[in-house]
Amino acid sequence: MPLERKRTQPVFISMLPILLLTLHPACVFATLAEEESQAMQWNVTYKATALDALSGQGEDQLGYHGNIDLTLDLDMEKMLGWQGNHLFAYVLNNHGNQLSDYVQGNHGIDNIEVEEPTTKLYQLWMKQQFLDGKHSLLAGLYDLNSEFYVTDSSGLFIGPPFGIGTEMSGAGQNGPSIFPTTSVGLRVRVTPADHFYLQALMADGVPGDLDNPNGTHVHFKSSEGWLWVTEAGRLLGDEENPSGKIALGAWRYSENFDHLSETDSAGNPLQEKSEGVYFLLEQQLWQDETAPTGFLRYGHAAPDVNAVEHAMEIGFSCTGCGFARSQDAWGLGIAWDQQGDATKTAAQTAGEPIPDEDWLVELTYQANLTEWLAMQPVVEYLQQDGNFKDTWIAGLRIQLSY
Repeated sequence: MPLERKRTQPVFISMLPILLLTLHPACVFATLAEEESQAMQWNVTYKATALDALSGQGEDQLGYHGNIDLTLDLDMEKMLGWQGNHLFAYVLNNHGNQLSDYVQGNHGIDNIEVEEPTTKLYQLWMKQQFLDGKHSLLAGLYDLNSEFYVTDSSGLFIGPPFGIGTEMSGAGQNGPSIFPTTSVGLRVRVTPADHFYLQALMADGVPGDLDNPNGTHVHFKSSEGWLWVTEAGRLLGDEENPSGKIALGAWRYSENFDHLSETDSAGNPLQEKSEGVYFLLEQQLWQDETAPTGFLRYGHAAPDVNAVEHAMEIGFSCTGCGFARSQDAWGLGIAWDQQGDATKTAAQTAGEPIPDEDWLVELTYQANLTEWLAMQPVVEYLQQDGNFKDTWIAGLRIQLSY
């Protein structure tokens, strides 16, 4: 549960152990000091976010979220002679409490916050490339948001909707195959012409175990069905170093879902498909190494079975521009979503009215102090229409990498 703020314990106290570790990073990574080979790339990252609800919902409540990422990428061509083959493994640990227990909304607050702290095998896949890397086939435990519905410039923000649209993140019985729970899938990507790409994914329709959020669970049941995702896009600018992209995607679950508000003559919920479409546009605003890169994303989901019907994110981020130092980055992002009519009808019937719209505004600055240490202050503003309090949240993220 989120911690109540006490005058005798300032916000930074909850992050004191992390700050102490930054003084002696060699102590943390002493056992990992072996030289990397060209065939094996590994990385250890620790992220920690402390957030304080300054006003509105959850006022005077604190949230602390921690995330440990252990990744290993093996170039199987250099190790075993398998041309164009890579094996990737990713172990994830999440811990902390939930500020979102007090600050309600569709968007979420922190993209590393989870309902159940646990350690799990998050990704484990093998990728085979063909024709000088122009085409590839990937199979295994896979986070679709690493390649689908993603814009690099929005990755700076800690707000969850800047990773994947809110309308898609809440779809399905346990969400799609994204953070923090992934499923097994098969992904194919082709490059039919310069600058153009087409990718498609078939993934298990229910990631993990609905009854047990701890650890990694892989189940194949006919009743769970499949999630299909496709995306077609064009890279903008130089193909080797693109300045942006434009893309259109679509997704659909193979199984039917209960209608949120309508029933048949026997009182049973009508059955409908869960599906949606999304659009991405990302572009460097002018030709300069420090020019900001802007992004615009819009998604629509079937309103009869999905809580959020419309979602949009817009903003920009840049490195070394404006008042930032050459290695620092900052950005401003705005996210909006709108509930579907079936969701609002169901809430009114239950006597629990919900806001028609949610807004999230985030301003953040990432100070890259060393190669292994970054500190990122952030301010978020949450607004919901109706009789819901506007909320201001301030926080700090620290990231250690090796």
